[in-house]
Amino acid sequence: LAIPAKFRNELGDTSENLKWACLPWPAGYLMLHPKDQFRQMAQNLRNRIAPNEDESNLWSSVFGEAEWVDMDSSGRVVLPKRHLELTGIGNHVVVLGANHCLEIHDKNRRKTNEPAAFSQLPSLVRRLEDQQRL
Repeated sequence: LAIPAKFRNELGDTSENLKWACLPWPAGYLMLHPKDQFRQMAQNLRNRIAPNEDESNLWSSVFGEAEWVDMDSSGRVVLPKRHLELTGIGNHVVVLGANHCLEIHDKNRRKTNEPAAFSQLPSLVRRLEDQQRL
């Protein structure tokens, strides 16, 4: 997969940004986190001495499924075959910038689901705003 230049350019040109953590997500896509951002996220999760059961399960799931992928000098990464199979992603993908990471979606599935997701956006924003107020 070639990481689009618009995303690579935001990262800068350091060796730290040549490695990504790839995570399959149950909704059927992959998340690619830059190495430094993933390590920061991991540190935030590890700040508790005694995690509760949900935190422990989250750690096992996230860190157990994560695989490091290296970006070559042309901005390409090889996505783990196991992750592609687990998420059902085919040979044609869409790369989306998703705040702190990139999302890799199956192109046909994304095209099919995009109109519904777009129409639900206002209600999603309201729900999230309500959650933040609590």
